[in-house]
Amino acid sequence: MSSSSESYNPVAIYLIEVNPPYLCRDQPASKLREAWKSNNPALPKHYKDTLWNMKLRIDDLLVSNGQVFELQKKVEKHKLLRKAEKELAEARIQELLIEI
Repeated sequence: MSSSSESYNPVAIYLIEVNPPYLCRDQPASKLREAWKSNNPALPKHYKDTLWNMKLRIDDLLVSNGQVFELQKKVEKHKLLRKAEKELAEARIQELLIEI
């Protein structure tokens, strides 16, 4: 994947990486992964445009399959858990400071 891909949605890219062998409509995940590699010789010179179009197509496949929403829920849940852990740690630090 290109390092200059600020406009790409990391959630969509992550979905491609973690999905089971086949996405909906019989799109092999391995072929999609291969297509994202910037050194793929099959890509034209302006491969970023091609990748962007492919990203939109992949997003369409995943959203129509409801998978992207499931992952977003998991990501949000993870963020909330991390926030709760951080708050607990900060509260414990305050308790220790008071004890000192």
